[in-house]
Amino acid sequence: LLAIETNITSDRPQTMRTTATANSKLIHNFGGNVTLSPQHHEVACSEADVLEILERHRGQRLRAYGSLHAWSQVAKCDDVAVNVSQLNRVQLRIDSASPTATVGAGCQIKHLLAELDAKGWTTPTLGLITEQTISGAMATATHGSGRHCLSHYICSLRLATYDADGKPVVRVISGGDELRAACCSLGTMGIITEVTIPIRRQYLVEEHFREFNELENVIAAEKDYPIQQFFLVPWKWNYLVQHRRETQVSRSWHAPLYRVFWAWGMDRGLHWWIIALARCLPNWVTPFSFRRVLPHLVPRGWRVADRSDRQLTMQHHLYRHIETELFVRKSQLAEMLELTRWLLQWSAGSGQRGCDAWTDAIVQCEMASEFEKLRGSYHHHYPICIRKVKADTGFVTMSGSDDDEAWYAVSFISYASPDKRSGFFQFSSAITHLSIRLFSARPHWGKHYPSSVRFKDLYPHFDEFMEVRNRTDPTDAFLPAWMQSL
Repeated sequence: LLAIETNITSDRPQTMRTTATANSKLIHNFGGNVTLSPQHHEVACSEADVLEILERHRGQRLRAYGSLHAWSQVAKCDDVAVNVSQLNRVQLRIDSASPTATVGAGCQIKHLLAELDAKGWTTPTLGLITEQTISGAMATATHGSGRHCLSHYICSLRLATYDADGKPVVRVISGGDELRAACCSLGTMGIITEVTIPIRRQYLVEEHFREFNELENVIAAEKDYPIQQFFLVPWKWNYLVQHRRETQVSRSWHAPLYRVFWAWGMDRGLHWWIIALARCLPNWVTPFSFRRVLPHLVPRGWRVADRSDRQLTMQHHLYRHIETELFVRKSQLAEMLELTRWLLQWSAGSGQRGCDAWTDAIVQCEMASEFEKLRGSYHHHYPICIRKVKADTGFVTMSGSDDDEAWYAVSFISYASPDKRSGFFQFSSAITHLSIRLFSARPHWGKHYPSSVRFKDLYPHFDEFMEVRNRTDPTDAFLPAWMQSL
């Protein structure tokens, strides 16, 4: 086989900060809401280094981390934190009927995309953000729009763990229940050193915006635009849709201008405006701006064809924020968005009490007092992003299912300062618990969610996942406290 190997030289990820203390290093995530305080901090530059680290720390708990571009407690570690960001080699195998890329666990997706594009290739799906490492994105089932999550496409992976005698070993997982568990393992089966994924020829995506008043018309457009994503605009309560589909036409001559518009008009200018509203004048300027200003900032009908990784990604990492994301089935999306609108209005102090089903859910969740405190405490200030994700067979992927019904990821983002997020946390807790109770919604593993969520109740194959996990990690070296509590 022809193997094209590329070693990527990467500096410390921009989303990671380390602070030396008397006994350890404090490690902060991108969102500023999670701090790791391990007793020991290790850096692995090769698979052999990982095995040596495992040997040196027998009997302790270990967690791997990369760019820390997540908001959940998944990477939380008190014993041994292992930085795998230097495991970043990319190896392409392109002379077979099924081309693949074998990627070091710490390789950031943006570097992988650059290496693939240089040879005319790309990944089978793309998430909105490319700051994550390939293993971090896989371990939390990161997704794009209109296709499966990244975990679904994993061909095989190499996993450093312990055997039953406590000896460090490397396991190769390439199929069956082991892969269904390992494709989204949350770092609880061992330290991934590399993954192999299928790749495809680089392609172009055509995109343009349209505005809709009804959700059913947005969903109907998926027939012609299968990889579209759309936004529920708060306070105006209509939908802005990014119609997207693969195309065989040539790259648009005005695509460079479109890129400049996105880089400075949307990724920067729009976010400067939103951040100013969120931090200075949220209560009354935000609703007015979303009703009267935002509709004029987004161009309708500007059709542009450009390279896939340019069209399907954004630069949300430019500004610190926090995010909660919930997955619901297609058949429940309309009700979920009705609940969203009602709860956001209630949070802002302008809504009335909802329907009996929602009131009953509040009582069943034992949230009556929290619900009353939420009224008037939070004004949402960012469009709610909604993306379709095809069902897959992962044991604990958010879109894992025994049928083919699609899931929709509904994302809530706040740009409030880290010390002024109490309102968002209250809203996040309410929307998460109510959506779980009413729709069996699944919080994204990599986003912020309340610590009281019982994930075992949401995944029919959770016990099977744990059986494989326990067999792969017989010494429980990689079982975090938050999962033990389940």
